[in-house]
Amino acid sequence: MKVKVRLMRGNLELEGLRELAEGEEVEVEEWTARTLLERGLAELAEPLDLAELRRMVLAEERERGLRKLPEDFLVRLSLSLLKAGEAGAQMREAAEELLEVRIQKMLANLPNRDENMLPEETSLVNLLSADLERWKEELKRGMGI
Repeated sequence: MKVKVRLMRGNLELEGLRELAEGEEVEVEEWTARTLLERGLAELAEPLDLAELRRMVLAEERERGLRKLPEDFLVRLSLSLLKAGEAGAQMREAAEELLEVRIQKMLANLPNRDENMLPEETSLVNLLSADLERWKEELKRGMGI
């Protein structure tokens, strides 16, 4: 999955980044973004912070269905946690709470899918739905139904 970063240095010796100047934003694969961030060569163009995560948790708890999140949300969250500093522990707690609320909503609606699911959430529901169907078939077979 691609994520948008802002370059802290220009003319990096990486394919696709050689012609870009400092301050320019570019979408790169997650592993490239992670490397650039760790080396201080880029920063997330749209980082997540603790206040935003807490707002997201509250909003998710208030709504009945899943809220629409950007497709790159989990990647941005992971990369934001790399640079979270002192707020990192609180951000992790808020992120875990958000994921728990969303998982509970998905489980309550199995095997249905929600249009606001992240790609990773869709994969989870697909796996759980298939396992649930196999379990129901085994149970029915055992009962002679």
